[in-house]
Amino acid sequence: MDPPHPAGNAEAVADMTLEFNPLLVQGLQREPTKRAAVREAIVAALLPLERDGVVHLGASALIVTARG
Repeated sequence: MDPPHPAGNAEAVADMTLEFNPLLVQGLQREPTKRAAVREAIVAALLPLERDGVVHLGASALIVTARG
């Protein structure tokens, strides 16, 4: 399975990760000066997975907790 990430390229996926990953959000609220370095590291990690301007992940999963 090699689905493309819906956000698109490495930079867009990094931006989405920084916006929605609770641990990163919390950490960067405490250390906002590190945001650029963290984003740069995420982009660098994702670039090898980018093809034709879209990040392709080896696997993906959506974990949902439903409470009734």
